[in-house]
Amino acid sequence: MAKSMEDRKKSGPLLPKWTQLKGRHKALSGSLFKPDITPSIKDYDQTLVDYDKLKDDQNKLKALISDLLKQGQTSASEIEKLTNELAQLTKKNIDNMQKSGQQLIKYAGGADGDPADIIEALNDIVTTGEAFIKERKSRFEEIDGTGYENLLRYKKVRDDCKAKGDAFTSGIKKLEADADKLEAQIRSTIADYQSIADDMDHDDIKKDLGNLLKS
Repeated sequence: MAKSMEDRKKSGPLLPKWTQLKGRHKALSGSLFKPDITPSIKDYDQTLVDYDKLKDDQNKLKALISDLLKQGQTSASEIEKLTNELAQLTKKNIDNMQKSGQQLIKYAGGADGDPADIIEALNDIVTTGEAFIKERKSRFEEIDGTGYENLLRYKKVRDDCKAKGDAFTSGIKKLEADADKLEAQIRSTIADYQSIADDMDHDDIKKDLGNLLKS
C-alpha cells in the first residue's frame, strides 16, 4: 500500500540523511556511484514542503468558518432585535387602535356622539394604521436584508470551501503519486549503489545504504 503524505512527513526529509551518509563515506561522492541520486532526493523532499503548503491552505478554512460563525451570530442577534422591535411596534399599534376605537364601539352600540369626534377617531385609526404598515414594512425589509446578506456569506464560504477542498484533494493525490514515483526511483538507485558497494567489498556502505532504505 502506498504511503500517505502524512506518513512520509513523519519519516522526515531524505536529504539530511543522504548528506550525513555521504559525509561518512566519501566514495559515495565519487564517480563510481552513478547516476547521482541527489536530484531525486531533493524532488522527493519538495513534495513534503508542498504538502505543508497544502495543509496550511486547508487550515485557513478553519479561520474562514470561524469568521463566518461570528458574522452569523451578529446577524442572528440583529434579526432577533428587529423582531422584538416589530413585536413591540405591533402591540403599540393595537393599543392605540383600541383606544381610538372605544368611541366608535360606543357609537356603533347606539350611544350619541358628535360627528366631528367620530371623524377624529377614524382619522386617528387611519393615521395609526398607515404609520404601523410603513414602520412594519421597514422592519421586515431590515430583517430580510440582514438574513439575505447572511445567506450570501454562507453561500460564498460554502463555494470557497468546496473549491479549496477539491484543490486540496487533487493536490494531495498528485503529491502522493509524485512521491511514489520518486521513492521508486530512489530505491532503484540505492539498490544499484548497493550492488556497486558489494562489488567493491564496501560492506559498511552497503549496510548504511540499507538503513537509508529502511528510513
